[in-house]
Amino acid sequence: MIASVMVPFADISSEPPEMMEERVALEAPPIPCLGNDACRGTDAGNTYATSIDISTDFDWNGVNETNTYWGSMTATGYSSTLDSNNDMFLIDAPAGYGVMATISWNGTGAGTYDNYGYRLAMGGSSMLGYGTGAYSYGYAWAYMYYSTAYEMTMSTSGENSGANYMYTASPTYTWAESFPADLQGEPMMILANCYYCYYYANNLEYQLDITVFPADGGLPGDATQDVTNVILDMPDEPFSWSYQTDSFTLDGTNSVNVEITSCDSWCSSESSMDITLPDGTVDSTGYWASGYTG
Repeated sequence: MIASVMVPFADISSEPPEMMEERVALEAPPIPCLGNDACRGTDAGNTYATSIDISTDFDWNGVNETNTYWGSMTATGYSSTLDSNNDMFLIDAPAGYGVMATISWNGTGAGTYDNYGYRLAMGGSSMLGYGTGAYSYGYAWAYMYYSTAYEMTMSTSGENSGANYMYTASPTYTWAESFPADLQGEPMMILANCYYCYYYANNLEYQLDITVFPADGGLPGDATQDVTNVILDMPDEPFSWSYQTDSFTLDGTNSVNVEITSCDSWCSSESSMDITLPDGTVDSTGYWASGYTG
């Protein structure tokens, strides 16, 4: 079931010029690169304790910074937990920063499994795998997979692209982080998982671009937004309802934001939403992963 809240936005200030600067490293530290993974010349592990800490690769000087890393897998089959299928990278960002990760691989169009080469996930120090459930292979905040472009991007800001499928952990889990994620100075991890990368030899190596950016409440920059009154609230009442409909009116000057504030484990497969516009056209949304905002 879902509960929807419609909130009109006031003015959203633009990002200050200094926040738009971006430092792009030609090669991820250390220099010279010592080899995979992350230029350390050692394998990134599959737990917090065995992950590679890349925090000191960034200057944290108040502008966007991007480092490019290369990694490789030794997987010979599918596994959600084996070290040979998983590389974890630790980022302990100061308060007021967000993190974006882009994974890409050398897909050649040899077959469908090229598209399934990798999964990309984010999570806290408890993450053990890409799964978004509280299981031995899970504790991830979110994960994504399947890309026809062989490239996927996930950000703590909630802006994601490149993947056909993305799932987020239920907000009912105490360890889960909702997006946009305000890290508040707490460490987080990025996971590269070999989903079907072993199927083609050219997929065993990947590129990981990591960007850190100043963030306010999880959103890029110092932009703030003034939220006015709630004009429509569709709460979870009666419990386990199957269908709700209601209407709202705008004055022609305000925009509206639709937020899914509650979404259970069946939401991604059983929920949808239709917004009928004044001209009669219908904007349909569904299905989504839990935690969807848009």
